[in-house]
Amino acid sequence: MTYEALHNAIRSRFKTLVADVLSLATIYDNDPTKPPTDNSLWCRFTILDGQSRRIVNGIPEYRLVGVAIAQLFGPIGAGDKVLQQKADAVVSAFRSQSADGVRYGDAYEQRVGQTREGDYYQINVACPFAADTQEA
Repeated sequence: MTYEALHNAIRSRFKTLVADVLSLATIYDNDPTKPPTDNSLWCRFTILDGQSRRIVNGIPEYRLVGVAIAQLFGPIGAGDKVLQQKADAVVSAFRSQSADGVRYGDAYEQRVGQTREGDYYQINVACPFAADTQEA
């Protein structure tokens, strides 16, 4: 699996199972779209690659690892119920799943709180992943 195929599989899973289902405005990596200005819920979805490693001696087979992070933003002062429901949906879509050659680990939430870049409350969901690739 190439990094391009890996990233496309992860983004596709997020779009299909989270963004589309929840009607969640999402900004993906290298997307020039600006965050909403109406103080509505939105998400920034980023894929961070870790260091790959050889997994089989004598055979050029490698494990690609990393973490996908859904940064969820909701308006300050509106409570966190809806934002928490969106975070739970991300966890459910990724936790201990396997699809399209990608294995997802134990997705987990991280409360960030009020952001410095606006009047938002932020919850991140980290989704560790791994995929194997073999060179010819």
